[in-house]
Amino acid sequence: MRKVIYIIIIVAITFATLTIWRLSANKEILSFKTTKAVKGDISSVITATGSLEAITTVEVGTQVSGIIQNIFVDFNSRVKSGQTIAILDTIMLHSSLQSANAELEQKSANLEYYKKNYERIKLLFESKTVAESEYDQAKWNYSTAKSNYLASKASLEKAQVNLNYATITSPINGVVISRNVVEGQTVAASFSTPTLFTIAQDLTKMQVVANIDEADIGQVKDGNRVIFSVDAFPDDEFEGKVIQIRLEPSVTQNVVTYNVLIDAPNPNLKLMPGMTANLNILAAEKKNIIKIQNKALRYSPSQDVMLKMRDIMISQKKGIESSSVNAIQDSGQMPDGRKMQDLFSRELPEGETMVWVKTGDFIRPKRIKIGLSDGSNIEVLEGLSEGEEVITDEIIKKKKEQESQQRSPFMPDRPGRK
Repeated sequence: MRKVIYIIIIVAITFATLTIWRLSANKEILSFKTTKAVKGDISSVITATGSLEAITTVEVGTQVSGIIQNIFVDFNSRVKSGQTIAILDTIMLHSSLQSANAELEQKSANLEYYKKNYERIKLLFESKTVAESEYDQAKWNYSTAKSNYLASKASLEKAQVNLNYATITSPINGVVISRNVVEGQTVAASFSTPTLFTIAQDLTKMQVVANIDEADIGQVKDGNRVIFSVDAFPDDEFEGKVIQIRLEPSVTQNVVTYNVLIDAPNPNLKLMPGMTANLNILAAEKKNIIKIQNKALRYSPSQDVMLKMRDIMISQKKGIESSSVNAIQDSGQMPDGRKMQDLFSRELPEGETMVWVKTGDFIRPKRIKIGLSDGSNIEVLEGLSEGEEVITDEIIKKKKEQESQQRSPFMPDRPGRK
């Protein structure tokens, strides 16, 4: 049995060159759809979505409570580092500063008094004129006055700092992208720092935070080129590159994704923070290679075509011992159309496949090695040359239908035609 199959394979490989024929001279006509092997570039693409962000975004808040007295910037205002962007009402802060200053003066006077008293008692104690307990009391009073003075001095410094905090300045050069307060609004900084403004440092340089599925993350590498678009400018393409793959996973409804940062230059300022980017990450790229359409790999001759090939294999015995072909026929082992399909779809080594090539009026199977695919086209490493026609589909038309399509509907029927 294996010998018979082996002979069949030899016959198939030798005589699998078929003329584009008419399946029946009176009934059907066969033709093929083809695609050419062409030279070009190919890339393996991972699709994903992400959100555009400024590279550096700072939330500006206030560390003191109060009423917003003046606001000097608005949305989209450009600011410089150190520029005053808002001022809080300072009446209460000035009052606190004056109170702290007055308290410091009082503590300073007390310190001066207790210091002199301690120095006097110390001299008397050394001359054994006063008791030790009186000396200890004077020493304690001086030490306490000194501590109170230092505490009051710190309170004064704090009051001065709080007054300075009433003037809110920009920490960076950038653009105000968010303003959360208005003049006259009260802000409370008792428990947390309220955010007054959000400033983006440089919108000419942005980044995309992309969510990549765990099944694809292994193909993404630092430096991969990225092409993306945004809904606001559907006809424009933007380019970037992968700059960071974050290891922390994000799990949503049992779906695991990883955040990937993509550098996105924005010289024309078309891109805005928060936009959704539709990404094509070029995980692999090859240039100037031979490629064919993927659908050529899916084509397999129909049973009718394979039956016709079987008939031709039987009729064409040149170069093969007649006894071998006759033995196949006599043994009943000549395959039918389905078995002929199996003959050409036997398992091939990894990276190899079979395509059908059309040369002039002939077709034949050809083994090729394949490489990178972009989903629509696939790289051909070996087996095809530029310009070769590869079959993607077959078309069988009824001859009568074809004749009726060519015949004018206004011409009368021939005599005897129904």
